[in-house]
Amino acid sequence: MSCHHSQKNINLHHDQVNAGRNRRFQRQAERLQSFLNGREEARFDYNCVLVFGFICFAYSGISSAIYAGYIL
Repeated sequence: MSCHHSQKNINLHHDQVNAGRNRRFQRQAERLQSFLNGREEARFDYNCVLVFGFICFAYSGISSAIYAGYIL
């Protein structure tokens, strides 16, 4: 009887350890996913800034050239 109870306690301990390990891995995966999502959003914002910056630069260059009379 004693052996059965000790094995039961050992199994319970291993189940608790595995559950904690699984929770830790789950939190780690969630943090990684959050980080990757943040990088994706930052990359999108960066690309938008590049595109609109180029559009503004081109507009100011062309409008300055037209104003100066280089382009009719």
